[in-house]
Amino acid sequence: MNTTNDCGIVLMTHGRQGESLFESVSHLLGETPQNVIAVAFVGTERRSEMEKHGQDAVSRLHNNCGSVLILTDLFGSTQANIAEKLAAADRQIACLHGVNLVMLLEAISMRGLPLMELKRCAAGAGKRAIISSSDKTP
Repeated sequence: MNTTNDCGIVLMTHGRQGESLFESVSHLLGETPQNVIAVAFVGTERRSEMEKHGQDAVSRLHNNCGSVLILTDLFGSTQANIAEKLAAADRQIACLHGVNLVMLLEAISMRGLPLMELKRCAAGAGKRAIISSSDKTP
């Protein structure tokens, strides 16, 4: 049952990175955003357990929101591979890899957009947030 037009967001990260990013965004926004789930993957879990945790989080938000953007920390990782597998099975699921705080903040702030537009906006924001101090102009 779709209860909101906003896209759900799932963070799939190594350890508790996703939870920390979500806490930081909540602090910046002054509230805890709804329909965002951080899934912590620890090295002691079997891949099948990781897949179940990821699938459960995505399914929960898919039921609430209809579409889901999955953000992972590292392309090519188990988390990213699980996310890509989920996205390949459903056009209402999309993935971005290399999550950073600005990418997550943009995704949460703009999640009323259609899924693919949200994905482009979040990716662009995440890329623009990477700045070398030597690239700054005086």
